[in-house]
Amino acid sequence: MQPLEDTAAKAASKVRSKVKRFSHPTYPWLFPPDCEKDIEPVITQWLKDEANLEYISRRTSKPFKSDPSKNVVEAYAIVWTDKSGVLERPFPGKHLVIMGLEYVDENNGLPRFEEKQKLSHGEFILVS
Repeated sequence: MQPLEDTAAKAASKVRSKVKRFSHPTYPWLFPPDCEKDIEPVITQWLKDEANLEYISRRTSKPFKSDPSKNVVEAYAIVWTDKSGVLERPFPGKHLVIMGLEYVDENNGLPRFEEKQKLSHGEFILVS
């Protein structure tokens, strides 16, 4: 199996090729259509890493199901633009995992977070 970083970089290339326009009037991101299949290998590989699951379970106090993919409610490919901003917290009881498909920081659109200033291929941050 190839490293998660390589899987993420490959997915980023596919997703970027589908970007055509801004898709949200407030937030600095692009939402490329029809990318579920492009990011699926990244999510699947990430969910196979026990360290990721343990970290999320510990931080959220919620265990993963025997099939961790059942915990994933929605998955989107989002391409950050050159603007940065603040990402609102999810609704109470909900958790958001942002995973880097390519290198992002505050200079190319990653929202501002106290605990992380950048994400590389396959790195993630939990927002809850």
